[in-house]
Amino acid sequence: SFGPPGSGFASEKLTDDDAKIIERVKGVDMVGKLITKSSKTEFHNDVRYTFVSGMPTDKTRRVIEEMQSFEVVQGRNLKSSDNYKVVVGELVSKGELYDKEVRLRDRITIKDKEFKVIGIMGPIGNPIDDKSMIIPYDTAKDLFDMDEITIIIVQTMEGVDINQVAESIKKDLRRYRNVDEGEEDFKVTTFEQLMTSFQTIFGIVQAVIIGIAAISLLVGGVGITNSMYTSVLERTRDIGIMKAVG
Repeated sequence: SFGPPGSGFASEKLTDDDAKIIERVKGVDMVGKLITKSSKTEFHNDVRYTFVSGMPTDKTRRVIEEMQSFEVVQGRNLKSSDNYKVVVGELVSKGELYDKEVRLRDRITIKDKEFKVIGIMGPIGNPIDDKSMIIPYDTAKDLFDMDEITIIIVQTMEGVDINQVAESIKKDLRRYRNVDEGEEDFKVTTFEQLMTSFQTIFGIVQAVIIGIAAISLLVGGVGITNSMYTSVLERTRDIGIMKAVG
């Protein structure tokens, strides 16, 4: 993962400029960006807070979808011409966020703006994700007045050395941010390192790690995240992993 090491200063955050630097690194095939924020939402006068994510509507969306296990099973996914449209998690549609079930074509208010429900996601594997909502990336930036990216996922080209790509990303970001080696205000972690962390922290069996690693190869090699969200993301992802394997 890539992000500030926890200090929380405004200058130490992921931005579109960081993503552009990463896109130019040799061996990088595609860069996916995601904005995620806890937001006030309302449905039939029932007010609840949940995570709302801004998802790209171009081809880079695939990188995020594969990493986050997003799949629309009812209705349709977001497209480039959408603005105030929303895809809701499985548990939202089943009435486990609001008092009532949410259906296609219903209207949900997110931060005082009305969104039309166009899609429902399949189960991801943990309540936080399954009660979340997805809106277009640019709409989320405007709605939340954010110039900060929560997660960047990098898909590497086939056959490249993932660790070398990660080192190249570090080098280019040090140059861009004008910091010396060893004094970085960011971190870069490969999926292999992330899986090792899971094993160390949560004691996941080796067979599960191997299975997940095989899936991760389809996505690519380098995950880039905002560290202020990392602990939540890693914990919820692990819950989903453990639930999936019993």
